[in-house]
Amino acid sequence: MAREGLALVSAGAETLEEAHEIAGRLTQAGFARNGIRIVRRAEDLFEVSLRVRERSRAKAERAIGNRFGGVELPAVPGTRAALALGLGVALLGAGIYAALAARKMVPRYLRGAGQEPAAAPPEE
Repeated sequence: MAREGLALVSAGAETLEEAHEIAGRLTQAGFARNGIRIVRRAEDLFEVSLRVRERSRAKAERAIGNRFGGVELPAVPGTRAALALGLGVALLGAGIYAALAARKMVPRYLRGAGQEPAAAPPEE
């Protein structure tokens, strides 16, 4: 018999009352109240989280709704492709900088304070 995995389902809320409302919806959906955690992440952000079995994940997500911070989050097509493109550009930039730094061709404004070329010894 294979063991079923656990999943973490979470949602954000701007107020404590909103977080308790999300916890109430999870409780009404049949999840145990003592398994629901409400944690303050920032002054105006609370996180409601619950560990569920993988087969119950969809039920918990439906009870929470697709909400973060009280705002509906639309599905954004192409997000993964944009992230991959951005990561590729960042890696390319880091590679170019490393190649230029190895040849001491980095402009002065990009060099750190400790990377100035050594001065020639004074002539007598």
